[in-house]
Order: sequence, then C-alpha cells, then structure tokens
Amino acid sequence: MKVQIIEQDKTVGNFIEEQVKQFRMEVVYLAAPGTFTQGYLDDLIAQPDQVLIWDLTTIESLFNFSLPHYLSSREIGSKIILIISDQQFYRMHELLETGISALLYKPLTADRFKKAVINALGLLGRDTNGIASSNILKVTSGEENCYLKEANIIAVERVGEECRLTMRDGRLLDINDTISNLGMRLYEKSILQLDEDTLINLDYICSINVNQAAPECLLTFSDGTTLAIPLSSIGLSLLNKILPGRFSGTPQKNAYQYEDSFASH
Repeated sequence: MKVQIIEQDKTVGNFIEEQVKQFRMEVVYLAAPGTFTQGYLDDLIAQPDQVLIWDLTTIESLFNFSLPHYLSSREIGSKIILIISDQQFYRMHELLETGISALLYKPLTADRFKKAVINALGLLGRDTNGIASSNILKVTSGEENCYLKEANIIAVERVGEECRLTMRDGRLLDINDTISNLGMRLYEKSILQLDEDTLINLDYICSINVNQAAPECLLTFSDGTTLAIPLSSIGLSLLNKILPGRFSGTPQKNAYQYEDSFASH
C-alpha cells in the first residue's frame, strides 16, 4: 500500500508523513504545484493499492476544478482521505456523495488521523456505509441524509424507537436510528450515555442543576441557553459519580474526569 499526500502546507504535510509511519506504508509527499499533471491524478485514483490524502483547498487550487465534479466522472479504486477546514463544512454532503473514504477537518490530531486511516482501510469491523470519519456523523432524518459534527451534538433523547438530537445551534433533529446504535457510532468521548434514554455532551456546560423530584437536570451552556433533560435514577446516579453534587461557574470544557467505560462508545 502506498500513501500519496497532496498538501501545500508543509507543516501539515510533515505531520501526516510522520503519522503514516505507524502503518508501515510507503509515503510520497506531493507538495509543490506544477510537479504533476491531472493525468497523473487520474492514474492515482484508479489504483486500489493507493491511499490518497488530499487537502481540499490544495487539490482544487492546483487543478482549478471542483473535486466532487471531477470524482463523479471517474472510477475510484483508491482510498481517498480528504482534509477540510471549518469554512468548507457546508460542502460536506456533496463531498461524501462522491466516494470519499474518510474525512478529516483541521486542526488535525494524531487520534483523528489514526481513526480515519484505520476506517478508510477497512481495518475496523464496523459498518460505516462507505463513509469513515473520526468526527463526522451520518444520520437519516425522514428520507434525508444529514452529516453532522459530533462535537455540535448537545444531547440525544429516545423518542419511541428512534431518537431526537439537540444541536448547539438550537435545532432539534429527529433521526431514524435507535439510541443504542447511535451511541456505538459516536467517537466523541465527551458524549456520555447516562441511561437507556439519554446521551449527553459534557463539553461547554456552565452549570448543571439536578431536580431529584422530577427527576431531571437543567443544563446551562456557555451561550446562556438551557436544556432540561429527564433522567432515570441510573442516569442521576452516574451523573453524580462523574460530577459530584451540583455545580456552577465557568465553562467546564475538558474539566471532567471519567472512566472510558462510562463513555458511549
């Protein structure tokens, strides 16, 4: 297996080269414009023994084309891992529909990179429907496919046999999936399963007030919004174990210490 990197940012390119070493694959770093042609690119994507790690901005500026349009007219044999920025997230749907094997968004981390490569190479025994990413979740709402950043999920609640997502921008999204199956597909360690009806993202919480009589907890986030989550006695017990007592104050990002066995994945 050979890895071909196309990335103009040499710092990022060197980081990728270093990370690839753990997979013991040959690396070719193509950083400079003008050193290869579109014909060379055509040959690369047709070869099943290639892992192509491309930065979206770099590849589109080098060849002056829309990558989804380019890929849609070609037979893809290689594994393509695409690097995008937050500003390019709105293009997620069109990119994933063109045969990309994995997505990464900047800033890259060693953990995100490793998970994306392992998934793209099919080294994990989990069904990703051809889409692999350490931080992008594909869900179906009604008849529409949606692609979400896991970090933007505030909470997940069971609604009958399906579930409802509360997003950081205030949206409520009903999806065609069970809460247990969704929990197994999540990578974000900050998303914790409190009981069989509730998953919650501990990041960005300013305060939690527990109403033992309800029982429920009122979450207050750093932007001032609040969310009331009904909890079972099991959920309250686990929450108290992770965050003893009731607390309030500044945003608690990365302030929670809990065992991996509590996580939803």
